Amino acid sequence: MRFLIPILVGTVIGLVTNGIAIRMLFRPFRPVRIGKFRLPFTPGLIPREQKRVAHSIGLLVAEELLDPETMRETLLKPSVRETFDRQIDQMAAKALESDWTLLDYMQTGEKGSAVEKGLLAVNKTVIRKITDEVRGMDVGGLIVDHFADDVIGGLNPMIIGLLGGAIDSIRDSIKNKINEIVDERAEDIITDFVDRKMDQWIQIPLSDAARKAQPYLPELKELAWEAYVRLIENKLRAALETLDLQQVVEEKIASYDVRELERLLMGLMKKELGAIVYLGGVLGAAMGFVSAFF
Repeated sequence: MRFLIPILVGTVIGLVTNGIAIRMLFRPFRPVRIGKFRLPFTPGLIPREQKRVAHSIGLLVAEELLDPETMRETLLKPSVRETFDRQIDQMAAKALESDWTLLDYMQTGEKGSAVEKGLLAVNKTVIRKITDEVRGMDVGGLIVDHFADDVIGGLNPMIIGLLGGAIDSIRDSIKNKINEIVDERAEDIITDFVDRKMDQWIQIPLSDAARKAQPYLPELKELAWEAYVRLIENKLRAALETLDLQQVVEEKIASYDVRELERLLMGLMKKELGAIVYLGGVLGAAMGFVSAFF
């Protein structure tokens, strides 16, 4: 009995005190007053500091958990790309069995608006990709070299010798001028061409378009993915700033009724909080056992 009673008493005290301490995180929900005096530790810690806790959690979510870089990595991770490609494959399979045109889909309300936005994004990506390719081809050099070889090759060698470096100067001048014109007008010309082709495509039955596009499906997937990546890269940060996740989370937590907040947190951490209570009992038992020797 000399050892048993201290251990039992220590266990009970440890269990009860830890259980009360956990309850006092939330309770009492309101200040308890005797006359003009408010009793210490009322209301509980969470009700008393709810706004500060809401602010801290909002800051944590916005700056650490759902910051732009984390969101970007999540939205562009390989599994998203796999899902993206799978969705396109499913859309292509459905299109093969459809008599509708893209124009029909674009006229069906909210979904049509999404289709139109998607086409515009792909359209811009195609235009940018072709324009970059054309500008990087040195079109002036290709044209001048092709025609210069034919023209100069037909000249008398004596004339070629007399002209000397003037020929190279003229070739460089013409090449540079052509490249300037390409840089200035390529995007407009390509945009007009792609827009006209897109206008034709959206009026073709999807089944016909899908059959024609089937050999180019990998390239179309790549273009669609590039458009998605550009959207994420260019718009994600601004979207998150507009959304203001910190403010959203902070206001949501601050608006919770304390009883509801207790129910949510106690349910979420039931196992962990129970372990703390049992740990109090173990520590109480240990202290009771030690005290039995003194």
